[in-house]
Amino acid sequence: MNICYSHSRSNNFGLKNTNFYGVKIMCLAVPMKIISVEGDNALVSLDGLEKKIDVRFLKNPLPGDYVIVHAGFAIEKLDEEEARKTLELFKDITAELNKSS
Repeated sequence: MNICYSHSRSNNFGLKNTNFYGVKIMCLAVPMKIISVEGDNALVSLDGLEKKIDVRFLKNPLPGDYVIVHAGFAIEKLDEEEARKTLELFKDITAELNKSS
């Protein structure tokens, strides 16, 4: 699973006011699909959300590639099946958390 937890000085648990699928998170590396590439930048998409990111850490990023995005940077390529599994896991976790609230 592509989740990154980090310590933060903002409070005792490092929680920030961030939401992803309705869940408060500290930091998260998210699978996203590349829509277009221009130099060291790319436009990526996830569930209708589009974001410009930096792809300089990847070799030959192409439209259609799935990448792990963290803090505005693509840090790794992954295949479509792995991206789908990770996103399904995020949705399952959110559904379970929403049941108990």
